[in-house]
Amino acid sequence: MKKSNSFKLSFLIVGAFIGGGFASGKEIMVYFSQFGYVSLLFCVLSGLIFYYLVKTFLFISYNNKANLCYSINIFKKNINLKPILMFCNFVIVAGMFAGISELGNVNFNNLGIYLVIFTIALTFFVLIKGLKSLEYVNFILIPIMLLSLILVIVFSIGKYNFVLIKNNAILSFFNSVVYMMFNVLALCTFLLEIGKHYSKKQIKKCSVISSITLTLILLIINIFFVTYYTTVKNQNLPIVFLANNISKAFGIFITIMVYVGMLTTLLSCSYTIKQYINKRFNNAISILITLVVGVTISLIGFEKIISKLYTLLGIIGIFFCVYVICAKLNK
Repeated sequence: MKKSNSFKLSFLIVGAFIGGGFASGKEIMVYFSQFGYVSLLFCVLSGLIFYYLVKTFLFISYNNKANLCYSINIFKKNINLKPILMFCNFVIVAGMFAGISELGNVNFNNLGIYLVIFTIALTFFVLIKGLKSLEYVNFILIPIMLLSLILVIVFSIGKYNFVLIKNNAILSFFNSVVYMMFNVLALCTFLLEIGKHYSKKQIKKCSVISSITLTLILLIINIFFVTYYTTVKNQNLPIVFLANNISKAFGIFITIMVYVGMLTTLLSCSYTIKQYINKRFNNAISILITLVVGVTISLIGFEKIISKLYTLLGIIGIFFCVYVICAKLNK
């Protein structure tokens, strides 16, 4: 395999992780910034957790032991965990559709419903063709998107009133762990699908690259949000809000970049659900079921999905990841 494939895999993983909540800044504000500057420490902790779990799931896939993650023995009875994992992916898909609707309403004159319809059609087309091309698309688009997020922060420095937030280390620790767990929980099935296609060296390298990339971006955005918290705390799409205040053209550009972040996560999670449903339905029907259920759940709303449902997924994710690690150590 070519050396660059490690970087393509890294950006494929980063693209799957950076959804509507991360790219728009909403997740960072809810799970990190509101707890003060101590949250910067837990950004680093989150990056370390991400590194370890991504590497773990990719190696499980590489070693063809994916079943290790899909069933658990309780009181001498095997319980299938795949439905729980699929529920988590459905929630993430719903979060992306809710974010896309919010995005369309904010910067495209309340055309959120039309942007959702367009996204449904685009997702259906991509999933019919397969995700192979997504690796190459992410390799180009993700660096551009991440650079764009950094530019928003750089251009916004000094424009708003400074505020000092009271540190809450205990809540910050808990929320940072919950945040990483629900993301890894949604990612794990995707990682188990793709890990078998790469070498050990590529898996190790991409785990480092993807975790460093995410940690740096998380730190940069969180530093700004903590410093100017009162400016962004009531915004559903804080990054888009900041970009719009720089210029209308830049706001539209960032809106497109955030949309890309939502779309890449939507595609990866929809793909894992579709693969699961394919056992009972054909490819096209499986994709339609995935999209219809995701859109239906998205009607709950972007704010509630990120602050409520994602927290629930994070708690489930803690137990799941502890189980996987223990099961792996006992093999």
